[in-house]
Amino acid sequence: MSSRASLIFLSLLVLCTLGAARRGPARNAILFIGDGMGISSVTAARIHGPGPGGRLAMELPHAALVRTYSRDRLVTDSAAGATALLAGQRVFSGVVGMSSATLRACSLAKRLDGTPNPHHPCAAAAQPIPSLADLAARAGMAVGLVTTTSITHATPAALYAHVDERNREPEIALQLVARQDLSIVVGGGRELFVGRPDGRDLLGELREQGVTVAESGTALHAAVDEGAPRVVALLAPGYLPFELDRYAQAEQDETDLPSLAQLTELAIRHLSRSKAGYFLLVEGGRIDHAQHVNRAVAALVETLALDEAVATARRLTDPKDTLILVTADHGHPVVIAGSATLEDGVLGLARGRGVEMQDVDDDGLPDLLHDMNGEPFPTLLFANGPKSKLRLLYSTHEGSDVMAAAIGPGADSVRGFMELPELHRVLRNALGL
Repeated sequence: MSSRASLIFLSLLVLCTLGAARRGPARNAILFIGDGMGISSVTAARIHGPGPGGRLAMELPHAALVRTYSRDRLVTDSAAGATALLAGQRVFSGVVGMSSATLRACSLAKRLDGTPNPHHPCAAAAQPIPSLADLAARAGMAVGLVTTTSITHATPAALYAHVDERNREPEIALQLVARQDLSIVVGGGRELFVGRPDGRDLLGELREQGVTVAESGTALHAAVDEGAPRVVALLAPGYLPFELDRYAQAEQDETDLPSLAQLTELAIRHLSRSKAGYFLLVEGGRIDHAQHVNRAVAALVETLALDEAVATARRLTDPKDTLILVTADHGHPVVIAGSATLEDGVLGLARGRGVEMQDVDDDGLPDLLHDMNGEPFPTLLFANGPKSKLRLLYSTHEGSDVMAAAIGPGADSVRGFMELPELHRVLRNALGL
């Protein structure tokens, strides 16, 4: 290569590294995903929090309804939903960061029960597809992740991993360690990084790369305050506790685990040092988990915790240069039914409707509604799950449209009726990737 050619090559490399080739209107973007946060969940959280006429921080000026189905299911899972958002393709449920030709678990010759896998081998077109993390890192941007689940769980994994089976979390952990372009990663899942069957100490391997590994809130604060170039914070063996439990533990001085809003603030502080801008994914992942077991109060508090994180991001960023987009990968079968009064709240019991309904107890309110067994029932109902009339061990997801709301450069593209992959393009276009 001639000296002139070498100079040109180096110049182009520097431009790419500094993100100078980007032409989008936004310098930074933050994507909030409320896992399982359907529209009824948002409404119920608003009623439970600021009240029926109140406003949530996530009620941003530009909004849309978004279709969530996966390539093979009317009701998607988080792997396919997050892949649509972060990599822009509708894929088969269970697939993370792979092309739409990838059948779930196609790389495995046998199923879990030992029988031959009919989807094996994978098609030639079953290939990794670039995520927003890949694209942003190539442009020299900093990339961050905050989740209340394990950092190897389906939604966060779609930011950086490429596997045909979401449950291969030990492999996903290896892929995270192999990457050196994630600036800050915060969540749970420490058990997948130490004491592994393969004998590898992944936390030790991260430290050997120069990564600051934090295993407590105090250590995470210190890492950010000291300007550590790369941070991986694994704050729990598995998932982070529900916000209700975290708050109770904090009241008893039994934990220094920050809230999701505080974790978001730490991530933004860290990423804001990047001269080329940043992309941050924040997942309120335990909204989904609470609803799977019909824990209504926990689900509402998790949703409000995500909303507080959105409020924090809005306070710390400038809408002139930072796009904030809030959405969900799918919903849950939650219904607000009956005719509860405003004073009853969303966690009250259903009442009869109309001014001529009976008031047998003479309390000035319509009497409670009763089911066919003569029992009152709550206003906030789960269609299925352990505490519903349709008893299942875990509640299923549901397939209704979810909301998307945005503010900042490129936010006006969030409007009308959209598809999940279109939100990927909104983010990509706003960042010029």
